[in-house]
Amino acid sequence: DPSGGALIKGLQTSVKAAALQSFAVRAQLSAVLEAFRGAGVPCVLLKGAARLHTREDDADWTPLFDLDLLIRERDIGGAIAALKSMGYRANESGGSEAWYRAHHHHLVPFDPPGPGLPIEIHLVLGWPGAIAQRFDWERLAPYLQPLDDAAMVYRLDQTGTALHRAIHAMDMTRLHDV
Repeated sequence: DPSGGALIKGLQTSVKAAALQSFAVRAQLSAVLEAFRGAGVPCVLLKGAARLHTREDDADWTPLFDLDLLIRERDIGGAIAALKSMGYRANESGGSEAWYRAHHHHLVPFDPPGPGLPIEIHLVLGWPGAIAQRFDWERLAPYLQPLDDAAMVYRLDQTGTALHRAIHAMDMTRLHDV
């Protein structure tokens, strides 16, 4: 279609779906953050979760596949307990918890009890062995921006975001993250 009509129609359909998803997922993310606050677990919102929470311009038009949150390693138990108290369940269809810890950059994904997106709890940026530095909470602390007065919810600043994108760019099969 030389006029671009089919492309425009396809984009409109995609954008409408993403806007509806963002409305629902924003409520899901708020509930998870409230549960983490209640459990005393601070977190860093990564990628789409950060854009959605801070209402960046493109957030409502970008489809999301999961919600990524980085926590301190010492808070794993509290974070998992908070998710389980909400009805989330570990989805080990892609591998066991032990496999994820050995081979992936986040814990096993947690599926919501109803409609919504899986939650991925990250302890580091980048998968094991990808880079020499371990970009965990402590290493990323200079790049964290608090998003609430209680210092329980953070996002990466521009430098931290660029670092995260560079780490993801090492695996060029994930171009949507880059």
